[in-house]
Amino acid sequence: MRNLTIKREKSFVSRLKKAKIYIKDELAGDTKINGDKCYKLGDLKNGEEKTFVIGDEETTIYVIQDKFSKNMCNEICIIPAGVENIYLMGECKFNPLGGDNFRFHGMTDPRVLANRKKCAKKFGAFLALCAVVGFICGFIANYNPTSYAKDGEPKAFVHESGVKIVLTDTFEETEIDGTVFTYGTDDAVVFGYEESFTALEGMGDWTEKEYAEELCAAWGLTDAEVQEQDGLVYFEYSNRSDDTDTMYSYMVVVYKTGESFWDISFAVDEAQYKEYKPIFTEWAKSVEFAE
Repeated sequence: MRNLTIKREKSFVSRLKKAKIYIKDELAGDTKINGDKCYKLGDLKNGEEKTFVIGDEETTIYVIQDKFSKNMCNEICIIPAGVENIYLMGECKFNPLGGDNFRFHGMTDPRVLANRKKCAKKFGAFLALCAVVGFICGFIANYNPTSYAKDGEPKAFVHESGVKIVLTDTFEETEIDGTVFTYGTDDAVVFGYEESFTALEGMGDWTEKEYAEELCAAWGLTDAEVQEQDGLVYFEYSNRSDDTDTMYSYMVVVYKTGESFWDISFAVDEAQYKEYKPIFTEWAKSVEFAE
């Protein structure tokens, strides 16, 4: 037997989520990931380091976010046979089209790189289906290929989290892992995240602009500029989906409530962004939070 130590470096990305560590074991495994039977070694919080006892045989370590997305959002490390202790480091990397996956540092194994590419394609296809093309699961049966966001009648959506937003009646509520809420139609998507002030000491003293700047830095958006216009604090960026080979543009609006920050993103194909930005602005202005 030998020790496997994994250090999760601190990162602004997904810092409230635990990374779940699994190991391949065809005999004792109770969870299938990428077709491999695995069992859970433990969880890693942001900035945490843990040591696990593993066998001397070659095996595969998986890091996932949750069981729902385990086959399209995972990182692997193939541990060679031996008796030496193993030390690994990694962190969560921002990727709106890749699930903000955990990534081990220094991975050069072609099998690891191939898995990353495969997962990115799976997640890209899933996101495109959920958030850009239209609906998933129960919504497929009601799919209407002419339902464009800008053409509908105003409709207020009230989420159980207490967020109210006025969009149009072409939107349907759907689910994307990691978001608090997601509303999608054929050509646009709106999704929201919440982060409690308890995540970092002193966060409650930040302004909306300061939080937006932290997001830009954490997501590696070096060219994004935080703007304050029309009573909104927001930034814009574009990101290409490798799976669809389409560039999507995002308007991310930051809000501060009594206990948390919210960032609500409005996204559309880059070719349509100029047309949609004024519409996104009106939708963003409609946002209300329950006390």
